[in-house]
Amino acid sequence: MKNNTCKRCGEIYTIPKEHKGSFICPQCYTNEKYEECVHFFSSKRDLFPSPKDIKDSVEKIVMGQETALKQLSTELYKHILRCSTVEIEDVRPNIKKNNILMCGPTASGKTFMVEELAKILDIPFVSVDITSITPEGYAGGNIEDIFKKLLIKTDNPYIAQRGIVFLDEIDKIVQKETPQSPDIKGRLMQEALLRTIEGTTIQIKIGNEIRLFDTSNILFVCAGAFVGIEDIVEKRLNGNKKIGFSFDESNNKEDKKDKDYYRSLVNEKDFLEFGFIPEFMGRISVKLTLNKLKLEDVKKALLSKNGIISEYVEIFKLEGRKLLFEEKAIDMLANIILSSDIGMRSMRSVMAALTNDILFDLIYSPSKKVKITCDLVKKHLSIKYPKELESINTEKTILINKSNLGTENVKEVRV
Repeated sequence: MKNNTCKRCGEIYTIPKEHKGSFICPQCYTNEKYEECVHFFSSKRDLFPSPKDIKDSVEKIVMGQETALKQLSTELYKHILRCSTVEIEDVRPNIKKNNILMCGPTASGKTFMVEELAKILDIPFVSVDITSITPEGYAGGNIEDIFKKLLIKTDNPYIAQRGIVFLDEIDKIVQKETPQSPDIKGRLMQEALLRTIEGTTIQIKIGNEIRLFDTSNILFVCAGAFVGIEDIVEKRLNGNKKIGFSFDESNNKEDKKDKDYYRSLVNEKDFLEFGFIPEFMGRISVKLTLNKLKLEDVKKALLSKNGIISEYVEIFKLEGRKLLFEEKAIDMLANIILSSDIGMRSMRSVMAALTNDILFDLIYSPSKKVKITCDLVKKHLSIKYPKELESINTEKTILINKSNLGTENVKEVRV
């Protein structure tokens, strides 16, 4: 427990364990003080968390994306600054909205990163699979449904209109026209989003009530895997080096770069060639690229102080048992998560599949220690994840308890 100053209302308060990392006091956190203190958006400027404060608050749980996290933290700071200026000065400020495009492989943590930052800053956040939204005249969800979710999520329309809308799978609405098959729907979907992203007023029906919703101050974060865009970047940088009968692959090995390298150099021209229309790209000011997570990044996430393993340490501790993991077992779990189609989101389902039977039978075990071995991982997960369970040679066991969670303080003992 320690004292801190609420970044929203300025009061001195003791940080409860469950709100660790938050910049706001429990009263503001539970939305019980809107009359006295609406939000950061109407707080004093000197109470704002700095971009570094924002980044530091989540870097323990967001792994392997240092550059993207730094840029995103700065943009969220500017979003708070811009929206608060609208309220304080009662005029539209000369600070333009910077909508964001995130380009990164599946399971790189795009949604998780933005959602965690929004949670820390207490900004309403809605994630939408853009493929579920269709342009007018097509069957499917409407654009208005996105903002209806924001209004339902918070009872304060002012704050809802300054939230974050995360448009996932944005790479799926590109127009991929061929002479044989013109892609009309992809272009129509991009055109349908233009006014909404730039800022417009739309009508939303909630029950029998019609509400007006202004999207001018909504921060839009578009994200996708953009499979194949690395090839576009490579072609732009290297030209047609591989063309011709005299081309020797062995002479080109030293020029071979990985996908992360080419993805980091992506620019507007590459996105246009990928299939976006110029008008859409003109409304996206900031382009962020993310790298593919590595095995060590996943292991750090598993072993972090707020990670999924710490949760299971608490569960077993309540049963009077100490939880132990073989390092080989940790590697296996990390491999499964890394290979999953949903990436870091699979941590919870993997741990549940691993431990549910163990917890069910725990009452019949006299041992005070429960050790998760590689054999135990194979026993409980081999049917569901057969390909991911490759052998990793190690003889170490990691002793995990509440006092030493975190990769920098992991205590290791031999079996």
